[in-house]
Amino acid sequence: MSNLDSEYIFFDSLDTFKVFDNLDLNEVNYKSTETSETIWQVLNHLINWQQYQIEVIDGKASPKDIAGKETRITGDVTELSLVNSAIATFKSQSDHIKTVISGLSAEAPETESKLRSIKEIRDHLSIHIKEIITTRRQLNGYPMPGEMTEFLSR
Repeated sequence: MSNLDSEYIFFDSLDTFKVFDNLDLNEVNYKSTETSETIWQVLNHLINWQQYQIEVIDGKASPKDIAGKETRITGDVTELSLVNSAIATFKSQSDHIKTVISGLSAEAPETESKLRSIKEIRDHLSIHIKEIITTRRQLNGYPMPGEMTEFLSR
């Protein structure tokens, strides 16, 4: 069996562009005029939605359309330790997905369905990363487009 060149295929596809770095409670609870949820709510939605997708990829759940409301939370967070714990959970999920990607084989029958799920994860993540970037930029807590190369190289 040959493995796919997953490093090339998925290079940076799960990159969060440091949007979860150095968050404070003001930032995570701020509701942007451009988005309908706080960063805290988006982060928890991502965790819940990705957990379901991971279960599908791992063969522990059947693929189905998962309703957004099933993965949403309401309210604010009052402790930064809870934010940091949620970020750690999100990063652990991302690491799991990368491990799955690195083990994909061109000959394995389940590769196509796993790739489809991984593409959905990537596309879904990109939408929400944009929301978080927008919110952080409104609070002057994230670089503007012309400053991104330097910011990401630090």
